[in-house]
Amino acid sequence: MKRDVQLLLLIGMTLFLLSACTQQASVETSTQDTAEETSSSIDSTNEEISTDSETTQEDTTSSPEGSTSENIITITSSGFSPSTLTVAQGTTVTFVNEDSSAHRPASNPHPSHTGYPEEGTCSGSAFDSCTNLAEGESWSFTFNQIGEWGYHDHLNSGLSGTIIVE
Repeated sequence: MKRDVQLLLLIGMTLFLLSACTQQASVETSTQDTAEETSSSIDSTNEEISTDSETTQEDTTSSPEGSTSENIITITSSGFSPSTLTVAQGTTVTFVNEDSSAHRPASNPHPSHTGYPEEGTCSGSAFDSCTNLAEGESWSFTFNQIGEWGYHDHLNSGLSGTIIVE
């Protein structure tokens, strides 16, 4: 009888250990499957973001109605390019931020932005984006007033340029 009890205990412990090993393998497989699903989900999300980013970039860098590629000013950490642009009266100029830092094109002088004579909503002058442009974003402005109009980056007033309207 003592031997039967020992045998039953040995069989019970063996089954218990096998059961524990099976559960651990099942948990590891489940965890691995979840990690693979998460990774796949992240890859899918990144593809969607890339696609959206490419679409946004195409939308913001395309020429607005009435403008040409000569009427685009890019903004980088080095400043505006071109820094001086001559356009005809009524021309729309588009400022495109190609820098990882935000920029805000606005009429001189800094910080009042009152150099361009058309009134605007946020600073007194219409020639003020009134918002920070993140990387890839753009802002367009139509120059209706003949003259020489200085502008700057409100967030970094050391970056400046000039629009000459004839």
